[in-house]
Amino acid sequence: EIASLSPSTFFPPLTYLGRLPFVNKLYTPGYSGHVISVNVSSIRVRQSSGSGGMFQILTRDTLGRIVDDSGNVTSVLLVPNGLQTASVKPLSIAASAMTGVAVRFKTFNPIPVDGRVIIGFPAGFNLTGCR
Repeated sequence: EIASLSPSTFFPPLTYLGRLPFVNKLYTPGYSGHVISVNVSSIRVRQSSGSGGMFQILTRDTLGRIVDDSGNVTSVLLVPNGLQTASVKPLSIAASAMTGVAVRFKTFNPIPVDGRVIIGFPAGFNLTGCR
């Protein structure tokens, strides 16, 4: 049962006795290796877009010694999540009227405490003096 395992089961320390692991980069002629594909479900990626970060893939023997090391593996770029609903409605539809604008949206992720909400207006809207 995966839920009862500790994170260290999947992500063992990258050092042993304070030293970086020994990686044997010798090539064995005629051996092309095994292709292994693993899917791990229910992992939530971080809540902002940009670089996904660096990952490392290791294989270990039964004593915990590193057998293979991928080095740093670059992740894909994370894209912003879409707003689930969004609407912008002027409170008056009369041309050139001084009015307010009702903005509503529902986020997929929480807005960070130090985050900002930015609303872009199309050409022709005069925002001078708005609050």
